[in-house]
Amino acid sequence: MKYSKAIYSVKQTRKIEEYLIQESKIPEFDLMYEAGKAVFDILESKLATCSKKPPIFVISGSGNNGGDAYIMAALASKKGYDVCCLEIGCFSGQSEVSKKAKKLAQENFVNITTYDQNITFPKKAIIIDGILGIGIKGEVRAKQAELIKKINKSKAFIIAIDNP
Repeated sequence: MKYSKAIYSVKQTRKIEEYLIQESKIPEFDLMYEAGKAVFDILESKLATCSKKPPIFVISGSGNNGGDAYIMAALASKKGYDVCCLEIGCFSGQSEVSKKAKKLAQENFVNITTYDQNITFPKKAIIIDGILGIGIKGEVRAKQAELIKKINKSKAFIIAIDNP
């Protein structure tokens, strides 16, 4: 089943994050960790009755949404899931907090590789979409659009972080 449910608007989310970081002095990495953990908790609840753990493909973009995805990948790997993390985007301007999340994924034995257009997703796989988040500006780049189409055409179970 494919559905989408907005909990907060982009504007509301930015205001909440700004307040938590600046006024409440909650470190940005802690917020990222909680976002990744929330995605993992949803995944775990969906798979509670499965006898076999399906493979998980985590798609990490170069922004902080990708950081949320790295955290989710680290937690899934730690729990024994077979996790493959595919990176897509320009990582030269990656934030320090997202780099820290990537390091956590690597420390938890997540296989991180660059997206290859020849990849196919198995039917019984799970895809965690951390490609684009609330920081998206302008048009989706061609390579990202191609991957998004491939994800949407797959028969895998998809969880999108921030933007479906």
